[in-house]
Amino acid sequence: MTSLRLQMSNAHISLLTDTTTEAGLNGKRSEIRNICNELISVDVDERFNKTACSRWLKTSMRQHIKGDFLYIDCDTIIAGDLSFLDTIMNMDVGAVFDSHGKLSHKKRRKPFSVFRMQNLHLKLGFTSITNSDIYFNGGVIFCKDCAMGYKFFSEWHRLWLHCFEKGVATDQQSLNQANYNLGNIIIELDGEWNYQVMAHGSTRYLSTAKIIHYFRISNKKPYLFANQDIYKSIKVTGSVSQELKNMLAYSKSSFSPDTELRLLNEITFSFLIRAALYAVAKRIYNSKFGSAFESVCLFFLSRQK
Repeated sequence: MTSLRLQMSNAHISLLTDTTTEAGLNGKRSEIRNICNELISVDVDERFNKTACSRWLKTSMRQHIKGDFLYIDCDTIIAGDLSFLDTIMNMDVGAVFDSHGKLSHKKRRKPFSVFRMQNLHLKLGFTSITNSDIYFNGGVIFCKDCAMGYKFFSEWHRLWLHCFEKGVATDQQSLNQANYNLGNIIIELDGEWNYQVMAHGSTRYLSTAKIIHYFRISNKKPYLFANQDIYKSIKVTGSVSQELKNMLAYSKSSFSPDTELRLLNEITFSFLIRAALYAVAKRIYNSKFGSAFESVCLFFLSRQK
């Protein structure tokens, strides 16, 4: 919200939350009330934990927000003027493709990832991922205050509740199945509206990016605003420091100095990601054992030098 205020000081910001969270926004946490224009608090069933509560609110927000709106995930930085959406007349609901491409494109690059997605959809009884090549990311959603907008969110919420009963709290499966059930009513927005930092081929949207979506907080991410230390400092002080505001002014260049682009031969890369050995090796490498093994190897390499 601070990054949006720096880009568009007059933007109308609605903060949608549950009553339990709203009750805790006092003391140093009350600063967030001064950034938004309105805070909308909704009662949510106590059987939902914090993660499920956020998805309950997200999939039902059309019932709580008046007028046209642009929903934006919190793991984002606003990097440009968003007012152009006011001129869009040819869509009721709009979103950006997940990983900036259709499923067929993602399957060529990340077959194991798509395989896991298909298995999860099968578990949920969903057919959209097998019968359609379209799969949207739920991080940024434009919705008009219209009959189709309400119909879409009603179906999305119904399907998310079904997912929750099946033990799945994430919302993207239900979003895409809702779109499929209604005849693919979501219109594709340009990738600049939801620039997904780690997605293959996303770099082409960086220069014009309006919203930078960095996906969760981890100090291993190349994008500096994904660093958990930043959010710890805000939690301690209750405000965004001037130093961070200065960084936000150059959000498109806020990458680690070690960040680099690498291009692999298409044939080599395709062969690599389809190899079962690669999948196993990657899993081991990302584990605690892999980290320990790498440290040992680096130690002996340094001794040889």
